[in-house]
Amino acid sequence: MNTDLTAVDYAREFIYTADDLEKQTKAQIMQHFKRICYERVYLNRLKKDELIQELLKEIKYMIYNENRAIKMREEKEAVESVHRITRVVELRQQTVDLDPEVMEYPYSYIRNGDYDVTPDDIPGEPQEDVGDFPNNIEYYYWIHGGANDEEPWKTLCRLTNGVYVFYKGECDYTGFDCQGSMELYASKTPATLINMAMTIRDYEDYFRDTSA
Repeated sequence: MNTDLTAVDYAREFIYTADDLEKQTKAQIMQHFKRICYERVYLNRLKKDELIQELLKEIKYMIYNENRAIKMREEKEAVESVHRITRVVELRQQTVDLDPEVMEYPYSYIRNGDYDVTPDDIPGEPQEDVGDFPNNIEYYYWIHGGANDEEPWKTLCRLTNGVYVFYKGECDYTGFDCQGSMELYASKTPATLINMAMTIRDYEDYFRDTSA
């Protein structure tokens, strides 16, 4: 037992020197190390020094994967940045299948208080007041109907106070009360939402749905 604790403590000390690992990741790694210690010490009868070498290999592998994930995120952000340059940011109007009723399903969970409607941050933009969203929606420009475990619900609309909102909600087959998420972005200029809040997929859906 002492061998197990010594090795885990050693690994913990090493991990906390790695600046690119998040706290949650560290906690998960420690659980992983405890399992490794059990397998190596109690099942394979490794000595303490041999176990430490095994743990160091695990640490290096995990740091490599973490750095790789960071690089992939940076590459994705670069692609989206280039994509934004080519976007048509003028406000477009959907003329086919613009049915506000399809948004009632995700909206019902907001009205029940299950989800907070505080707007998500847009870099470099002030926080706008969305009031009693979605009860204060004055006009819809775009609505993209969703489906559980398949497609998110999305909309671009204007509120009674003149603020524009891009909303997106999605859930698994069990519904928003079990596994779901919602995003809400607000701005006084729709171009900001089109250019900064929409992902590539969101923009493609918006452009396609408003081209009919």
